[in-house]
Amino acid sequence: MKVTILGIAGSPRHGNTEILTKEALRGAEELSDVETKFITLAGKKIASCLSTYRCYDAAAAGRGDVNKPCVDVTDDADEIFRDMYKADGIIIGSPVYWGGVPAQLKALIDRTMGFEPLGYALRNKVGGVVVVAYDRQGGHEGTIKHIHTWMLMMDMLPVGIGPDRSAVKEKPKNYERGIGGYLGAMALDNLGPRVYAGAQPLDGVKSDRLGLSAARLLGKRVAEVAKVVKYGFEHLPKEELAWPRGPLK
Repeated sequence: MKVTILGIAGSPRHGNTEILTKEALRGAEELSDVETKFITLAGKKIASCLSTYRCYDAAAAGRGDVNKPCVDVTDDADEIFRDMYKADGIIIGSPVYWGGVPAQLKALIDRTMGFEPLGYALRNKVGGVVVVAYDRQGGHEGTIKHIHTWMLMMDMLPVGIGPDRSAVKEKPKNYERGIGGYLGAMALDNLGPRVYAGAQPLDGVKSDRLGLSAARLLGKRVAEVAKVVKYGFEHLPKEELAWPRGPLK
């Protein structure tokens, strides 16, 4: 059963979030017949949602397009939306900004409102979240819950790390147990050498073996469930289903 898993690094800069998201995709690739694609928001132009509801008007008039759900703006989000629609699973990577997601990622999430009048075009896609912050209790869970809430409102299927609770065989100092968190992969960016006082390196997450291991487990779990979901919808007769796999028509 072939599936495509899309990883979106939602940071405005190239660094730890990209590393963690790619690590999750590597975990997904540990299963057979998994194709992955990586996208970063760093350097991308993602405009805010204008909330004109013209996407609803276009859908009602039969002019809605899953490849361009937002009809108000043309920018780098268009290509990302196309990849999101094609994917069987979506992994969102995010740094923690004041207990939540950064502006670029929030703009992308807001703009996906255009998928809703098209029958919830992201429905039944499996979702997972990887986050990186300065402290182990640095707002990870709140950020993951924010993204999970969006996934649930899109009728996606968010998953957590999975059953492996002893992922790190060589236990890192000061973090001897567990996987760092249960809702998604939670990693630190301040374990590497400091560039200057108060600054964390752009690749500090590479020193967080617990966080990297959690990301791989999360990616593997997303791919696993995506395979099960796709197989189930392809093999169950329509009369046994309440709704179709994809957008509701």
